[in-house]
Amino acid sequence: MKRYDFRRHRLKWTWVLGVLVVLILILAGLAAYSALNARSHALRALSEFHYVERNLSSASTTSGRANLESHLDMALRESQAANNSLNSTVVLSAVQWVPYLGGEIKGASTLFTDAASAASSGLDILHAIDKFQTSDARGVISNVSLISLQREVAVATKTISSLDRPVGDLFGPVARERTAFDEKVARAVRELTNVSNGLSIGRSLLGNGGSSTVLALPENNAEMRDQGAILSYSLVRIHGTSLSVLRSGTVADINLTSPLDVPASAGTKAFFYGNGANEIYQSVNSTADFSWTGATAAAMFKKATGIKVDAVIALDVPTMAALVGVTGPLTIPGIPEQLTSANFSTVVLHDLYAQYPVGTQVPRKTELNHIATALLQRLRSARHDQVAFLRALAGQIPGRHLLMWSATPSVEEAIVDL
Repeated sequence: MKRYDFRRHRLKWTWVLGVLVVLILILAGLAAYSALNARSHALRALSEFHYVERNLSSASTTSGRANLESHLDMALRESQAANNSLNSTVVLSAVQWVPYLGGEIKGASTLFTDAASAASSGLDILHAIDKFQTSDARGVISNVSLISLQREVAVATKTISSLDRPVGDLFGPVARERTAFDEKVARAVRELTNVSNGLSIGRSLLGNGGSSTVLALPENNAEMRDQGAILSYSLVRIHGTSLSVLRSGTVADINLTSPLDVPASAGTKAFFYGNGANEIYQSVNSTADFSWTGATAAAMFKKATGIKVDAVIALDVPTMAALVGVTGPLTIPGIPEQLTSANFSTVVLHDLYAQYPVGTQVPRKTELNHIATALLQRLRSARHDQVAFLRALAGQIPGRHLLMWSATPSVEEAIVDL
């Protein structure tokens, strides 16, 4: 009898243990399924993010932004789905309290949440660009629209900055993906800061709702570099969204008759003042330091004309060619073919030199001044895609094809940072 009770008791516990094992296996299976499902969603989200990263240049067009928005929206939903899958079972939620393993699950969940926030901020920026581009049906760029866009960029920058989290005790794949994500966050913050600086500069050029006077110095590619000579100028007034050319000509018209005492380091004075860097415009760019060049050019212009300028801009042939790509072809008297973005460099840097190979270069310089003036007039009279216009300018900054100095210290600081 006792042996029978023992066997029955042992059978009972065998069944209990069997049921527990089955439950554990079921729960483990559910946990594994949730983890694998979360990984699947995470990989799809990562693929969408990679697509957006590779195709950011398409954000300059309405259709391109619509395409990026669809991929970011998918990245947002897949990131949220990954996080939901990870937290969908009691087992994984309970495991979060287990040392090390729980930290990995929490780290993955935080990473998925941060990825969703990044996607949401990206969508906000694209929507802000859409709103900016359609803010004025006439195709002009207003100070109000720039302020609105800059505000949206500032909000997105703050949000994305908060997503840069320390790796801490994370290890393995989660630590690797956290590190990669933080690197992309840091780069995004830098680029958004550059965008904000660029918008500050744009607002300054537009007069911040008022007007600004800008001294434009068109140059060829060599003249933009160390010791290159500045040969012509244009004085431009920007009022709101209108642009007018006040005067233009060769720098011989505005050279000084005596040196101007401007702040400079001892090295600058020793090496460059003897070449007339503070007296004649052909030498004002010799330091290759546009912070000094712009300030000196503005001071020299005021002494020569009595006109105070708010900013000085130097632009060379690639920048002018990029702008022609936005404004459309130019017809210049004396030049047999229309100037387009495709032939602009060839005509200016080759054909005009071939046309005037020796002797006086006044006719060639006159043609260059006519080209610069025609481009400014086209910018004044035509309406353009705002995003394409800003992108054309922004693309020239890294190669130093577009340089600027501002009389406003905060804007000058933004220029230096940019």
